[in-house]
Amino acid sequence: PDVELPFFDMKQFWLFAARRASLARALAQHIHPGSQVECFTAGLLQDMALPILVSVKQKEYGTILEDWNKTKCTSLNELENEKLGFDHSSVGALMAKEWDLPQYLIDAISGHHCQTQDKEVKLEPAVELVAQIKCDSEENAKEVIIKIAVEKYGMDKDVISELITTAFKDAEELSLLLR
Repeated sequence: PDVELPFFDMKQFWLFAARRASLARALAQHIHPGSQVECFTAGLLQDMALPILVSVKQKEYGTILEDWNKTKCTSLNELENEKLGFDHSSVGALMAKEWDLPQYLIDAISGHHCQTQDKEVKLEPAVELVAQIKCDSEENAKEVIIKIAVEKYGMDKDVISELITTAFKDAEELSLLLR
């Protein structure tokens, strides 16, 4: 939807979706090569409900985004649950189910902010890592991704840093196509 709200920029939305997608593909190539396409798609769709919520719940969602942008210390999902009784992860998962998307995509969307209560949901490592890319703090996301990739998946810090740099450059181009 083409909705203009303070604190929500569709160009930024697509840039961050493209970054998650590009980096998920690059990470998958190193961690679990057989799932590069799936990880790319999961990274791209993780926040797919945000533009819908912005469009459908303009006033309420505008207030949520304003509060979130002011504080930055509360998660967006927490604010959504507090003010709406649901969050964009659960809405996105419902959309994915309704569209008969594969279960791995439903899981990637519902679990990308670790809000899922379903302990059976297992995200691919690349998808789990790119979920750290949120629209509020690019540098923090890079640090967190590097830390998790090194500690949990044994990746080399320099390799992951280069993957992030390259993927983010690729994402710039991709985001232009998505707008």
